[in-house]
Amino acid sequence: MTMPKSIVSKIEDALRRRCGVRPGHGILVAISGGPDSTFLCHALREIAHRWPLRLAAAHFHHGIRGPAADRDAAFAATLARDLGLPFFSGRADAPAHARRHGLSLEEAARELRLGFLREAAAGAGADRIALGHTADDQAEEVLLRLLRGSALAGLSGIPWRRGPFVRPLLGTRKAEILAELERRRLPWCRDETNSDPRHLRNRVRSRLLPLLREHFNPAVEATLNRTAALLADDEAVLEDLARAAFSRLENDAPAPSGGPIRLRVADLLAEAPAIRRRVVRLALEAAGAPLRRLVAAHLLGVEALLARNRDGRIDLPGGVRAERRDDRLVLHRGEVPAASRPAPAAPVAVHLPGAWAVPGTPHRVRAEPAVPPEDFPRAAPLPGGRTLFVDAARLPDALALRTRRPGDRFWPLGAPAPVRLKGFLSRRGVPRSTRDTLPLLVDEGEVLAVLGVEVSHRVRVRPDTRRAFSLTLEPR
Repeated sequence: MTMPKSIVSKIEDALRRRCGVRPGHGILVAISGGPDSTFLCHALREIAHRWPLRLAAAHFHHGIRGPAADRDAAFAATLARDLGLPFFSGRADAPAHARRHGLSLEEAARELRLGFLREAAAGAGADRIALGHTADDQAEEVLLRLLRGSALAGLSGIPWRRGPFVRPLLGTRKAEILAELERRRLPWCRDETNSDPRHLRNRVRSRLLPLLREHFNPAVEATLNRTAALLADDEAVLEDLARAAFSRLENDAPAPSGGPIRLRVADLLAEAPAIRRRVVRLALEAAGAPLRRLVAAHLLGVEALLARNRDGRIDLPGGVRAERRDDRLVLHRGEVPAASRPAPAAPVAVHLPGAWAVPGTPHRVRAEPAVPPEDFPRAAPLPGGRTLFVDAARLPDALALRTRRPGDRFWPLGAPAPVRLKGFLSRRGVPRSTRDTLPLLVDEGEVLAVLGVEVSHRVRVRPDTRRAFSLTLEPR
């Protein structure tokens, strides 16, 4: 008994127009044992004679659900045998994989399943891998993403095709599938976890969608599918614009092959927000971030990095880190040093006044008497800038100029006590790339001035100061 022409025609049309399947292609059908994949397998078997198509089937056992999963695996093998299809089976321990990689059980199962299906498709010589998602699944997915918070790409829902994976049933309702299986008296397996209310997706399916259907829109599933299709068209245009922008920005700030992604902050901020967010998403993908685990909050976190006028970083899924370093957004996996720190140069002994080149830096420091007293500010504590003023009477005899060292401490203006120099520079927004080349005026281990930034509270100019020196930071 053949299926009604309306259903078969709908799937054939989807294969041709939506899934990019052509006569002669090989298709690996993923069979879970549920009604949707069972129906898909039978439908493709019928269509294959007319196109023609080369078919194979595959089933993956996730190592969960115990005897029920064993039953599904046996059913899939029998179905493939009865239809005369080459059959591939795989098995893994999804809970162990989730624990090992810090994933949710759903993420771990999906990652393992898709990896197996790619390998099985290669073994079968298949051009496409057919999955059994339906129009009902699409409606559920759009609602889930809306509830969790999603941008346009997420609200576009499940794509008909992504890489080798195709979904010929996205235009078919589950009620149609169940009716056809019943009409032909075709068996299928029921997954008890699909009714477990602990899962948000199941609550959307069993509670939220019926509520919307009864009280707000009798055709809510069709409306959500239509909305997803419209948004997907808009997203495709924006994605093309974003890819062109990403290519341009990446070429303007090249990085070593396989190294971190580096983009100029000013160039990113010049893009329209809709394009900028997509460029960041493309850059995160290039850096190795798993796109399915990225949510709107992650992209907003990167936006906040771009908006701030100082260095910072956030950690993202997949071990990817986004960092603001000076005028760059740097995206990478694992630890990447901001710059190779030069070996500390020997200090230069100084006696004020005078001028000195500071080893290990591109700077020179010039110290001059500030006479008459009106030439220097008395309204301390205030940071100076490229020229700082210090009270000559409070300077020790033994002074030196050098760059920073681990453990250096500094007493900021107006602060109650000295603090770690590293933390002070971070709070003042001094870029990491310049912190190791800032000249410091020191008295043995105490930092008395960070040239170009601030003088120590200890040697600040006060209302009773009678004699002072100006300290000016100059290029060599």
